[in-house]
Amino acid sequence: MNTYKIAGEFAPVRDIRFRASYNRAVRAPNIVELFSAQSIGLAGTTDPCAGDAINGLVNGFTAAQCARTGVITTGPNANFGFIQDNPASQYNGFGGGNPLLAPETANSYTVGVIIQPRFVPGLAVTVDGFDIRLKQAIGTIGVDLILSQCIQTGDPFFCSRIHRDPSTGSNSGSLFSPNGFTTDTNTNVGGVRTRGIDVNASYARRVGELGNLNLSFVGTYLKRLEVNPLADIRYDCAGFFGSLCGTPNPKWRHKFRAGFTLPSGIGISGQWRYFSRVRNDGLSPDPDLNGGGTPPANTPAPGSAQLRAQSYFDLALQAKIRDHFNFRIGANNIFDKQPPLGGSEVVGPPFGNGNTYPQVYDSLGRYLFAGVTLQF
Repeated sequence: MNTYKIAGEFAPVRDIRFRASYNRAVRAPNIVELFSAQSIGLAGTTDPCAGDAINGLVNGFTAAQCARTGVITTGPNANFGFIQDNPASQYNGFGGGNPLLAPETANSYTVGVIIQPRFVPGLAVTVDGFDIRLKQAIGTIGVDLILSQCIQTGDPFFCSRIHRDPSTGSNSGSLFSPNGFTTDTNTNVGGVRTRGIDVNASYARRVGELGNLNLSFVGTYLKRLEVNPLADIRYDCAGFFGSLCGTPNPKWRHKFRAGFTLPSGIGISGQWRYFSRVRNDGLSPDPDLNGGGTPPANTPAPGSAQLRAQSYFDLALQAKIRDHFNFRIGANNIFDKQPPLGGSEVVGPPFGNGNTYPQVYDSLGRYLFAGVTLQF
């Protein structure tokens, strides 16, 4: 498969330059995605047919709908309305590698402008819109999505992946006992499309004999993060997190840094990192995300409904002595702000850890560092 890139720039005046590009990329599956051992582990957060029957419905679903997922609704072994719910909201998935995976392909489009006004020396601003479309994405469908699609549509593609515990005891029909699970191994899912705007700005200025001032700003506005796991199933994860959307996808995030360096080589800089709030994907109006039913099957507990906006402030000091030594000392998250927390039913494996998302937020609190560089 071929990869290539086409890009062009146009500068009608010296202060403004427009640019655009198209990029074709290919990624082959790696060894882990192909050959990792298949096993049963925690993967889902809900079983729409677990719990007591109220007025002939379990979580808003009928016996006929639950039968699609393997629930027994008639006869001496009927378990509709008697399947145990897991109070920890953790269910089994059978996952692992798939040696039949095909390569991913992606098409990336960008259009932007660079502004460097002559009447403000040292200032540069860039604004770029991006549209990235990934096809044949390597990943998993999602245990919760498999269950919700099976119960809503009865599609055998989804329903055949659900394996309820066949026993007749207390584990009858369970999806969290050793014999109950949903198959969700790696596959080439439909694709992912993300659109948004990147903003970058920098400013450098000498302040008389005092030293040099440096400012920089990097921000991203996420307009859409559309996931297309299969066929016509599509849902937008921009501004959401949870069992299907995974790690938080804030609609806005940025870093702003300000620094000042003295003629002696001593410099100080501060940084502000910001992430806008995100909501649990179970609160989306899209039934592909909320699980369907009345109320929706994936409705989160109040403490897990959203993760608040988060700001972190960092401080660093450096000193350059002669031409050989460069000393650094600083602290990230100087106010020791704790990360936003959620319940284990939504902030758990494989995306979360310790009731938070360490890939996005500072999970360890204040972090101190020091270092020295010697050049000779």
